[in-house]
Amino acid sequence: MVERKNTKQAQRTRKVILDSFFKLLSTTGYQEITVMDICEDALISRGTFYSYFEDKEDLLYYCTHEIIIGFDNQVMKVLPNKEYHAYYNELFEVILKYLDENKARANAIFANMENGAVMSVVEKYFENNFRHRIRDLRKNGYDINIPEELVVTYFAGGCMNMIRVVVSNEQAKYDVSRLAKDFKTLVVDTLDRIVYKVN
Repeated sequence: MVERKNTKQAQRTRKVILDSFFKLLSTTGYQEITVMDICEDALISRGTFYSYFEDKEDLLYYCTHEIIIGFDNQVMKVLPNKEYHAYYNELFEVILKYLDENKARANAIFANMENGAVMSVVEKYFENNFRHRIRDLRKNGYDINIPEELVVTYFAGGCMNMIRVVVSNEQAKYDVSRLAKDFKTLVVDTLDRIVYKVN
């Protein structure tokens, strides 16, 4: 595994590589892009590329991870320590607004959701999010009457597919607030049916 250096020079070089990768993704499918294409656009050698990323898939994984961290930071800033009604009332709007504000990069990444690296990072984020919320419920004297794994898989899959629909339909003009409200209703109404107070 390549060590992720964090010096100013490393940050600049990584940004050049990422900018070239996103530029190429905006006009070319991921499968058609080669490491050499990225190097030529970024004006770097193959050796420089490989000192930052193992391969093209590692670069895609890194970019996906950066976007996930970005909206997770936004979620934590806006929604810390809220009970699940308040949390889910705002969560999807925060995520969708973040994706909308970072549309070009988000589209480039999530358009490649058939790629295993992208799917894995996105799925893990949403699974961890729902697991964390279920554990918070339990700490506060509640439980769920459906197995945790089933609930986590159900909600994580719904979130992933919502993102796929939003980013893959360039022609459709989604009202972010309306879409977030609809998805929140699905989640909160479902949780209300399966969450119960422990005696």
